[in-house]
Amino acid sequence: MPARLLTAVNPRLVRTNGGASRRRWRPLFAAILLAACAPKRPPEEADLALLRAENALAQGRHDWARIYFRNHYEAHPEHLDSLRQEALAWSSGYLQSLSTAVERFEAYLALQPDDVEIRRRLASTQLLLGDFEAAAETARTLPEGPEEDLLRAEALQETAPEEALRAVRASLEVRPWHARARTLAAELKEQLGNDDAALANTMEAVRLQPLLSGSYYQLARLWRRGGDLEATRDALEAYRLASRISSDGTMAPLPPEEALEETAKLEELFRRRFATPQDVAAPLPLPLARKRVELLFASGRRAEAAAAAREVLARRDGAGGPVMSVTERLELAVAADQAGQQRFAREIFEDLLREHPDNRGAIASLALLDLRSGDLAAAEARLEAGLAAHPDFARYHYLRGRVAVAEGDGDEADRHLSEAVHLAPWEWSWRETYADLLLARGEHDAFRRLVQEAPEETPAREAYERAHRRLLEGS
Repeated sequence: MPARLLTAVNPRLVRTNGGASRRRWRPLFAAILLAACAPKRPPEEADLALLRAENALAQGRHDWARIYFRNHYEAHPEHLDSLRQEALAWSSGYLQSLSTAVERFEAYLALQPDDVEIRRRLASTQLLLGDFEAAAETARTLPEGPEEDLLRAEALQETAPEEALRAVRASLEVRPWHARARTLAAELKEQLGNDDAALANTMEAVRLQPLLSGSYYQLARLWRRGGDLEATRDALEAYRLASRISSDGTMAPLPPEEALEETAKLEELFRRRFATPQDVAAPLPLPLARKRVELLFASGRRAEAAAAAREVLARRDGAGGPVMSVTERLELAVAADQAGQQRFAREIFEDLLREHPDNRGAIASLALLDLRSGDLAAAEARLEAGLAAHPDFARYHYLRGRVAVAEGDGDEADRHLSEAVHLAPWEWSWRETYADLLLARGEHDAFRRLVQEAPEETPAREAYERAHRRLLEGS
């Protein structure tokens, strides 16, 4: 799961028809970032299984998305998109199964053979499984294009390196800035005995993505073979630093302050050994700059982090647009919020909304910030507008229910929290929030049913059940 936006709601009075009581609301963690990437539901597919599948994707619960997409497809076999989405859900997220994803991709392509994106995903998944023969067969059926050419090159690297090199060259003609294509070109050049070209391509890959430890190791190998021992030592040191900073699994993760020190060493080494003379005085490559911002926030150095983040956000590409993607900017806003920089996080979300007015991740994040700051009217207005456009988006209902709780409107809270749980039954923290409301309203039978019907056993649920054992047992 990506970074989550920390939330906490102060205890508030909940008015009910049968009286009032006070509850201390538990801290909750909102997966706002994932909402930005959730698919929109076509109005003609108003089926509960499909609605739940889409909300599961929005919450990053690919495991539940697979179940609900499968249920919807079995009920509506004419809706091939549900089979497509199920296949994609198997290839990523919690408890993924690449072999099952391949089966589902193939089943879908048998019915929809012209879907190039799924054919690409099939080839990529076959590569991840190490089935190079099948990946090459699939990749050869793809049309020409930078992504397709790169896939062909990856699939053919072991069996047909010259054909693979032609394919990766075609990809680089369109995307010369693609670090993976540069790395693959270097590997193929080395494989074919051209160390000079391999060295040049690996250096380009490092300049594009200076946190890829494997590229430094390849440089060390090439320089060692060429007899440049000083450069070899520098490449191995860069390999060590990048491995530790990136927590790539070869070394134990570092505390943020120590990782910052290692990042500073890598930055100095990068400028001295790997950057071009023209780039020495230029801003650091985006991956290094983003890593520095992330570590500054994690270290609690909020002012430095905000200043570094503003510099990164101000960067523009050749077309004048931001160099950071929407997802990257959402991640940055989440990191700022977690570090206590709510004002800065709000600025990022608001900038995103100006460019993408329907971005559900930014809308929900801003509503949550409004709620936490006590501006209930602003939170309610955002969520009502969001629900008018997306009435089946579960997170909007959940947050709207929390606003109603904070306002003391038990009936409105009940309406929205019950809908949130109906659309996303796996979300235990939402179910717990609703259960607390039912207890506050004295609706003990409904409380028991709600807790007992939770579809997952989780530590949080077990702790809640222990704390409320007598009520759950009906005594």
